[in-house]
Amino acid sequence: MATHLDFHKRDAEAAEILDGPGLLASQVRDSVGDLDRLGAALGWTWLAVRDAADFASRQGLERLRVLDIGTGAGNVPLALARWSRRSGVELALVALDINEAMLTVARASCSGYPEIEFVLGDALALPFADRSFDLVLCQGTFHHFAPEAAVVLLAEAARVTDRRLLVTDLRRSPLLYAAAWILLHLVVKTSITRHDGLSSIRRAYVPAEMLRLAHTAGLSGARLGLTLHFRQRLEWERP
Repeated sequence: MATHLDFHKRDAEAAEILDGPGLLASQVRDSVGDLDRLGAALGWTWLAVRDAADFASRQGLERLRVLDIGTGAGNVPLALARWSRRSGVELALVALDINEAMLTVARASCSGYPEIEFVLGDALALPFADRSFDLVLCQGTFHHFAPEAAVVLLAEAARVTDRRLLVTDLRRSPLLYAAAWILLHLVVKTSITRHDGLSSIRRAYVPAEMLRLAHTAGLSGARLGLTLHFRQRLEWERP
C-alpha cells in the first residue's frame, strides 16, 4: 500500500488497464460504470454541474456551449443535460474522447439527449476553431498526460474556449491512496477499476505541479483550488 510508494514524485510508469488495447466491450462498460458510481457517490459529478451552473448564472447566459475533454462514459455531459432541462439554460455540448469503446458506452448512456454531440478526437489536437465554446471542461483526465503533453492539452483547451477553462483531477497523496485502497476494495467488484483507481493516484499531479504546467502553457492568471473531495481544480478565464 501507500507505505511502500514514494508520493513525492509522479509515477509515470503506473499504467492503467483501460488505456490499453484488447479489452472486451463488457469489461469497459463494467469498469466505467464503477467509475461513474464512484464519481456520483463522492460528489465529483455534482461539482461539475455546480461549476457550470454557477458560471452560466454569473455570465447571464441563456445558451451554454460546453466541451467536455476526455468524457469517458459521459456521466458529466448526462448530468449537465439534465440540469439544463431543469434550469431552462439551452445546452450545446460536445463530448470528446480518443477511445471509441468509451464513446460507445457514452452514446448508449446518453441516448435521448440530442443536445450532446459525441466526437472521436485527440485532446492534443482539438478539431475545433478558436473560441468555439463558452466553457471547456476536463474532468478526471489530466493525470493521463505526461507533463509535455499536459502543457499541450492546456494550451489547446485554452485556445478553444471563449470564456472559461476548468480542469479538475485527483491530487497525488499517500492519504488519498490509502483511503482509495480501502474504498475500492470494499465497494468495487471489478479488478480493473481497483487497479486503475490506484494507478491514477500515483500518476496524478500535486497542486504546485499543476500550476507550473498551466504557466508553461501560457495560462496567465490561472488559479488552483482544493476541495474536500480529494480533488484539485484549475481555473482559467480569458482576459
